[in-house]
Amino acid sequence: MTIKFTLVIVLLGPFIAGPTSMFQPEFRQPRVITDSPIAIPRSAQDDMWAVIEMPEGQELTLELVAGMAEAARGTARVSRSPNRTDINLEATGLSGDGQSYHAFAIDSLGNASALGALAVSDGAGTLRAQSALTKFMVIVSTREDVGTLSTDTPIVLRSKAPEGYKIVPRGDVPESPTESTSTANQTDGPALPEYDVPLLGIDSLKHASPTQMTAKRFESLRDNLINVSLTPKKKGVTQVTLIIRDLKPSPHGQHYVVWLVSDDKAYLALGTAIPGKQAKVSGLAEFNDFGIFITLEDSQLPPIPTGQMVAMIVR
Repeated sequence: MTIKFTLVIVLLGPFIAGPTSMFQPEFRQPRVITDSPIAIPRSAQDDMWAVIEMPEGQELTLELVAGMAEAARGTARVSRSPNRTDINLEATGLSGDGQSYHAFAIDSLGNASALGALAVSDGAGTLRAQSALTKFMVIVSTREDVGTLSTDTPIVLRSKAPEGYKIVPRGDVPESPTESTSTANQTDGPALPEYDVPLLGIDSLKHASPTQMTAKRFESLRDNLINVSLTPKKKGVTQVTLIIRDLKPSPHGQHYVVWLVSDDKAYLALGTAIPGKQAKVSGLAEFNDFGIFITLEDSQLPPIPTGQMVAMIVR
């Protein structure tokens, strides 16, 4: 009997020994594994938002942190001058499987301005770019057509606000980097927003001959063909014709407004595109040089653009 009782104690011991038992299950935090960028959930928007005003006349280094479960890291060295902002971006820990990476400057309205594609080699990426913006954050995405920062934007890297810099709240209308003397945008309303739109170099176009331009399309206009023709009539006067093919009504009943922006940041509404097979907007641009872009606005012809940019014209 003594032998049997001893065996029972030996066999049952591990089951009643308590927390240090060899049979006690170990509790571990669940691990998330992903091979692709993930969108930032809405609850994390406040933590992700890092738009700041870049200091003029000095270089500021922004830390780029991963927006997904991987080891990507980087920096963006930003130098702002009175006329432009230079951005030198370096990243490491990027996937080497042929995936392309695209950088964007996000303004205080959440609109994305393309900076370009990173040159990637052995997991390291670099990019040198310029922007007209003065208040922004930087993101890197696997998408090349980001129009606005949203909860479904795939974020690979995003900039953090450096210590001591005040974050510009999302929705604030940014100030124009230069004060315009044109009467095209004189208003007692809010300060003009910044839209990073390239000038089209009107002086280099052939006089009295139409030149076709290219449209970069985002969001709700991503699948629409846009034809743009510019015909210089005389110095400072250009005929603009823009046609959007198969334009459907906007998602929330907003209006597609076509804008001109001069080299001194004066904005002028060229017209509103009416949904249809061929939504045509045309008129004369009385600027020496200008850019063209399209926004979604709540009214048909607002005095200034404040809505999301859904297309811009490039050469």
